[in-house]
Amino acid sequence: MEERLGMSGEDICYLGDSFENDIIGAKTAGWQAVWFNHRKRSEPESSFQADYMIDEWFNLDSLIKNIIKPIG
Repeated sequence: MEERLGMSGEDICYLGDSFENDIIGAKTAGWQAVWFNHRKRSEPESSFQADYMIDEWFNLDSLIKNIIKPIG
């Protein structure tokens, strides 16, 4: 994926709502991970952690603005 996008893994940020499938998968790939925890579940015991967690869609806009690196 990184090669197709012309990016390094650390520059990719994956958003998912399944901790087990999305967050662990993204972290295993070396990507940043945002857990959309709309079900408000407790974080499972895991050696992996999401880099960010939101539980409402309206929080996504401010999160993106905070994590995107400026170009130039």
